[in-house]
Amino acid sequence: MDALSWLRAAGSAFGLLRSFITRRPAGQRPLIFIEQGGRWSYIQPPGGGAIQVQSLLHVTNEREDEAIIITRVRLRRAGLWHWLRRSDWRDCARAEFGDQLFLPMLVGPPLPARTTTVMRILHAHRAARPNPGKAVMFVLEVWDQRRKRHRTRLTCEPMASG
Repeated sequence: MDALSWLRAAGSAFGLLRSFITRRPAGQRPLIFIEQGGRWSYIQPPGGGAIQVQSLLHVTNEREDEAIIITRVRLRRAGLWHWLRRSDWRDCARAEFGDQLFLPMLVGPPLPARTTTVMRILHAHRAARPNPGKAVMFVLEVWDQRRKRHRTRLTCEPMASG
C-alpha cells in the first residue's frame, strides 16, 4: 500500500470518528424524517444510465420557536462501498414540500415551528444498473438556513414493471 492510500484510509477513519463524536442525541434533532415509501426504476438514455428515484417522507420541524428554511436537498448512494469511494452527492432535481416546489439553486420553502410537512423527491441519479430485484439505499441530506445538515436514509424498492 503506498503513502497516498494510507492517507486516504486515515482521513476516512478520522471522518468516521468525528461523526460519532459530534452526533446529536435523538431528542436534539430539529428535523425528523419518517419515510412513507420510495420506488426506483432504471432509465437508459443514450448518454448513460440513471436510477430514477421517487420517494415520499413526512418531515417534522421539532424546533419550538423557529421556522427552518430549506436551502439545499441532495442525495447519494448509501453503503460501505459508496462511502469508501466517496461517491458524489447530487443535488435533487425536484423536491416538493407540501404544495411548494424546491429546485436547486433557489431558496426553499420555510418549515414552520412544530409542524409536519409532506416531502416528495423526484430525482434521476446517474449510476450503473442495480440488481433489478433488490432495494436501493440512498442517503438524503437537507441543509437549512444556518448551513446545518439533516440526514436520513431512504430505502427505495424496485418499481413494478408493466
